[in-house]
Amino acid sequence: MRVLTKILSCPSVFNIRDLGETSTASGEKIKTHRLIRSSALDRLTTVDLDYLRKLNVKTIIDLRSPQECQAFPDQISSDMYYYQLPVFPTDQAQIDSQIIELREKYDQNPLAGFYNMVNTYRSLVQQPFSKKAFHDFLTLVVTRLPAGGVLYHCTSGKDRTGMATVYLLKLLGVDFTAIRQDYLISNQQTATERKRIVNVLKQQNANWILQATTRSLRSVKEEYLNAAIFEIFQESGNLHDYLQQELQITPQLVQQLRSLVLTDETMPKEEH
Repeated sequence: MRVLTKILSCPSVFNIRDLGETSTASGEKIKTHRLIRSSALDRLTTVDLDYLRKLNVKTIIDLRSPQECQAFPDQISSDMYYYQLPVFPTDQAQIDSQIIELREKYDQNPLAGFYNMVNTYRSLVQQPFSKKAFHDFLTLVVTRLPAGGVLYHCTSGKDRTGMATVYLLKLLGVDFTAIRQDYLISNQQTATERKRIVNVLKQQNANWILQATTRSLRSVKEEYLNAAIFEIFQESGNLHDYLQQELQITPQLVQQLRSLVLTDETMPKEEH
């Protein structure tokens, strides 16, 4: 029984995965082509755009900051509904920073990138701006699902998209061990892009410290997710209560989501 998301073949987009057929703790499965996560679509080819159409993707939710969206706009067609829903007002993880900016901050301490990511994950669950964004995201997903598949993304599809997926899978009743394993798949799916960026740094004579911090910025680690979960437990005691109290996700919205996404058998009761 498969519990993890399915990697899709879409060469111009990396870290693109279908949540479909992911198993819940009670044995239900998510329907295919309903929820898809990915990296940015700024390099999307016409061939891959047609592929997304065949998957019945009708809605794109862009979790990037306004600056990122403007600098690297999604290459999608007018027949897809597009929503900008920034989780941060700026590129907090500095994924898209230029090398001169990276050198200013990250070429002295090899752990700087790691600590930046830990703090980014804390902010993802602490900041009122981010809480509202995730509330709006989950509400929008439920609103748009009747029209067809929903694809959501950030830049690399690993941090903002990663936490969005943690919330979605939890609401759908997926076991947290499986959620954690699925989160870590981003390391495999971003490896080529990570190597490309580091090679660019090498060509520009970046020192080993900057290369190490860039790898941290371009990776996912259990410690990053743990930082977010720790803050969630500090605020609410558990993930279920955090979603209900801090993100203001109602039981009615959860049932709507499950009825739209889960297979048509007995659906899991909301976990406490």
